[in-house]
Amino acid sequence: MLPFSVDKPEHPKIIFENDDAEESNMTQVHSEMTQFSHITSYHDGKHEVVLSDPVFCNPNSIATVARVLKKIGEENGIIKYGGTKRHWTFVCCDGLPYMIIKKLKEEAVVCAIEGCGKSFLSMDNYSNHTTEIHPTVQRRFVFEFDWLYVRIGSGHYEMNLIKGFFALNWIPVLENLCQTMGFESDSAKNFAKSCKDHHKSWRLLLIFHLGTLQELVLPYVRHSMLTNKKPDAKGFLKYSSENYTSSSYPNFTYMVDQVCKYSQGIINFRMANRRNNADLLKSAKYMTKEIFHGRNHPKYQMIELYDSIQDRMMPDDVRSLSDKYSSITTSGNPSLGEDFRLHSRRKKQTTEVLDPKRCAF
Repeated sequence: MLPFSVDKPEHPKIIFENDDAEESNMTQVHSEMTQFSHITSYHDGKHEVVLSDPVFCNPNSIATVARVLKKIGEENGIIKYGGTKRHWTFVCCDGLPYMIIKKLKEEAVVCAIEGCGKSFLSMDNYSNHTTEIHPTVQRRFVFEFDWLYVRIGSGHYEMNLIKGFFALNWIPVLENLCQTMGFESDSAKNFAKSCKDHHKSWRLLLIFHLGTLQELVLPYVRHSMLTNKKPDAKGFLKYSSENYTSSSYPNFTYMVDQVCKYSQGIINFRMANRRNNADLLKSAKYMTKEIFHGRNHPKYQMIELYDSIQDRMMPDDVRSLSDKYSSITTSGNPSLGEDFRLHSRRKKQTTEVLDPKRCAF
């Protein structure tokens, strides 16, 4: 369990840096938010997001996603498409394109029979092709999209984690909490439960997490005072496992799980993403994976499982590269990292050139 506090507002820290240029005696001054500074940051400076030409289609079907992937492969110099730069690359996207890409990676093939080379988006289509065109030749094919590793956008992953957490805990605790915070009418409660505003949902989650955690810690602190022991995090976890797992205190058991595992896991996910900490990010995904199963969220159940398996099966050097860029910062601030999907979307909105509803990934 990692510490997290919002008791005091975060103030920018003023940084003074000497200009490296020998001909200049200027001193550069910039501010840096210190939030999440207790988490190790692996950002290596700021990065620039470059947009290529758009593919004007809605990536919500197998055909349109395949079209976008081929464009990505051509522009990135993938050798399979006649390029000379690289054999593989990463593709970051949201939930629906992720599931379609997964299916394409498993089923889209190119006929490898001599003189053919036709592409097919499913194995059924390829089987029909070989039956009609190559009935006497042994089937040979290569997967068309084996050159990419698909990555889920962390922003939408976090949104779905919070939606799942609110849905599972709405009746036990969050309905009363939201009503206390001013969501009194039925429409207001539905707004809060559905997490229509992610920023408000995040603040409500923090209020629940910190308030409930303080209530859970209070008996342990009193016990430590009576036994003349200094309270600490490890002592609290030991005390919780010994006292809050009893069948006599089911409410405490439930709240310890929700706070120390699930809401803390969601907060860890946000902190890891901001600080580009891949180890903490993977740990947070592991801690929170049961939220998708408890809410019966089949799409993100599969995404979490496939993402974990893909990470385990990557070659070591590929995994190292993936971990190095689990998030990036365009400002240089080590506490403002975001995944590639959110950066590209923000870049598109800033340029005011593309229609967000028709843009690719």
